[in-house]
Amino acid sequence: MLFYKERIEILKEKNGVTKKSSDTSKKFNYPIAGRFGKNILSSSVRSINLNESVAMSVVIPNNSRILVEIKGPAFTHISDTEGSWNFSLSKKVNWSVDTYESDNGGRQEFVAGSGEADMELEFARSGIVSIVAYEGEDKEKSWEKTINVRR
Repeated sequence: MLFYKERIEILKEKNGVTKKSSDTSKKFNYPIAGRFGKNILSSSVRSINLNESVAMSVVIPNNSRILVEIKGPAFTHISDTEGSWNFSLSKKVNWSVDTYESDNGGRQEFVAGSGEADMELEFARSGIVSIVAYEGEDKEKSWEKTINVRR
């Protein structure tokens, strides 16, 4: 079920409202959906369901790269030692993945180079997930968003 704000963002993306008319080959493109479902990097996606198959998809300009950091959701029980998300190595294209850090609900970095990058993720814990992206060689974050993982 899409919420009102998500619907507005989807309509903006479809109609090109969020894109400027300049050369798009130098811009990062975050499609509404990837091969594996709705795209958590798209500005229109603000919530997903627990264990729903979702995509992390971006088209990266030539001679560039992106680093995406995902954090949370926080643990709800001390005995909760499972990861906050899961993915299959066979269902990722152009992403390299850092080691998962389980502290404070989980943290992991994903890096991709020029071209299309896509992978399937499933979130195994409900709550708020933080996503931060560093486009190109930026040392400061290019953008940040949160998504709500619902039961």
